[in-house]
Amino acid sequence: MGPFVMNTQEELMQALEDYQRGRLG
Repeated sequence: MGPFVMNTQEELMQALEDYQRGRLG
């Protein structure tokens, strides 16, 4: 499924946000 294996969509959104911040800026 990828690097994100979360229990809730909220955690997924937070993970994606942190990931994008780390990758894009």
